Amino acid sequence: MKSSPEFFTGYGEVPPLLSRFLAKVIGCFLGSSFLLALVLGLGVQERGDGRYSGDIRATGVLFNLPYPVLRLLPTPDRQQGHTMLVAGEGKVGAGDFADSAMGQVVELKGFALKRGTLDMIVVDAQSPIQPVAAPLPLFGAPVAIGRYRLVGEICDGKCYPGGMRPGTGLAHKACANLCIVGKQPAIFATQSPVEGQSFLLLANVDGSLPPPILYDHTALPVELEGEVVRVGDLLIFHADWSTIRKQ
Repeated sequence: MKSSPEFFTGYGEVPPLLSRFLAKVIGCFLGSSFLLALVLGLGVQERGDGRYSGDIRATGVLFNLPYPVLRLLPTPDRQQGHTMLVAGEGKVGAGDFADSAMGQVVELKGFALKRGTLDMIVVDAQSPIQPVAAPLPLFGAPVAIGRYRLVGEICDGKCYPGGMRPGTGLAHKACANLCIVGKQPAIFATQSPVEGQSFLLLANVDGSLPPPILYDHTALPVELEGEVVRVGDLLIFHADWSTIRKQ
């Protein structure tokens, strides 16, 4: 009895009909894998342009708003001085070692993080804050901008500008909460810029640290209402936490 030319015993040459079938299956599998990878790739959250900007020394006046910030000394093009957020190393804020120098002209040494208009200096724990013998600048008073209802995301101010990439999104929620619990600055990254700025430093209605309700809403799209105050070139969002809504 003569065997069929398409009968495959598991060894020897693969019959033509089976070869064509396998080629189609493998082609479909590879094509589907490529399309799946493309779809998943398009769905990955953008890392943003946050970046490490190198080691720096910065001189200015420390303020608590309610997180430590450094208002750089005025220049001809910035009479109110540029404002940098201040952070400690790891997930610990700068408050513990900056509190004693509040309201003074100091020099900070560390490294810089930057994203858009947000600038942060992460202070080197091995380099103590250095007082500077310079006149205390006369900065202008805070200016109330108005009440806003904003849609955006609550982030920690260290990972968002480049401490992590991405420093936003649900996958970053636990990290963001740990940073904020450690008193790293909390910020609101808004979808609708206010006076050209897409981030605002977060505070409570009375200007104190945000309440614990914040932790339930980090890294998620939310709507939040409150008063916006400008201090130099920094915007502070005095949020009314009773208005927070998930989007």
